Amino acid sequence: YEYTIVNSKFVKSKINQYFKKFKSKLIVLPFLPFEQNENLVKIDKNILKKYNIRKKFFIISNKFWKHKNHIVAFEAFKKLNKHNPNYILVCTGETYDSRFPDHFKKLKEKFKNLIDNNYIKILGEVPKNDQINLLRKSEALIQPTLYEGGPGGFAAYESIVTGKTIILSNIRINKEINIGSKIFFKAKNSHDLYLKIRKIIKKKNKVINLN
Repeated sequence: YEYTIVNSKFVKSKINQYFKKFKSKLIVLPFLPFEQNENLVKIDKNILKKYNIRKKFFIISNKFWKHKNHIVAFEAFKKLNKHNPNYILVCTGETYDSRFPDHFKKLKEKFKNLIDNNYIKILGEVPKNDQINLLRKSEALIQPTLYEGGPGGFAAYESIVTGKTIILSNIRINKEINIGSKIFFKAKNSHDLYLKIRKIIKKKNKVINLN
């Protein structure tokens, strides 16, 4: 046998669907995040000051590729800002999508007011250690993607390793995540995401009040 290793059942099913004569035996890696990088344990106590983050925040750590679906998260935070402006959205990742060169520009234009007032804070590419430290300080990771080759993308692995909750789109591949704290929302429904974000906020406030 020749073997081909894939990192999701979803990818295996697509290969079987579209490549009927594929002869290699497919082996699916289990979803198994593990702490493999020393950067994951280096804590930077000044990370919020470094990026001038003064409010509690949720984080997206994706490139601004169109299929990463930032727009649904931006719409959700536009709604959240009207009801609870004490929480912001922080985004890390490259801002250019070569397939859709105007995508980031259009996002910035549509949500100009929120971005200008730092309710949506776009940091662009940051050092890996900084990204992990920001993730640690966040309320939760948001993964709104519409398509992935691996469950939740690498940000989901990092979130689980650091013990953070993930609010992620309910696309088929993401449902292969079988460990960690996770909440699914309807992938193209910003109101549903908004409700899930509020759920996290209420839960954390309840714990704080009990303490």
